[in-house]
Amino acid sequence: LQSKMVDGAENNAPSFYTNRHYEICKNLSLNEHTRVPDLLLASDSVWQSLSPDVRRWLKESADESAVFQRKLWVEETERLIDLIRKEGVEIHRPDQRLFAEGVREMHEGYSGTPLGDLLKKLSEY
Repeated sequence: LQSKMVDGAENNAPSFYTNRHYEICKNLSLNEHTRVPDLLLASDSVWQSLSPDVRRWLKESADESAVFQRKLWVEETERLIDLIRKEGVEIHRPDQRLFAEGVREMHEGYSGTPLGDLLKKLSEY
């Protein structure tokens, strides 16, 4: 970036801002082509050692915190987009429907498979 061979970047707004890409890049594409899941994991032996009440409380807490985190992510992303714009960066939001249409035939090829079921769930999200 500093060599100025690249003048644009693709990333989520928090990463773009935190890494100070706005100092060099004056274009930001928010195409959301990836989403990194945050996972809460426990070994089966630990999970089974917990009482049913504790497992239920943990599951409910995780579900509630996921909803809360998504809300915070949207709010923080919009706040940072405003700051990025103030740094002189042009924000681009490509039409995601065009990407979806481009892979529709590939998705249909997985119909009736576990991957196809997962792709269907993801497309409904």
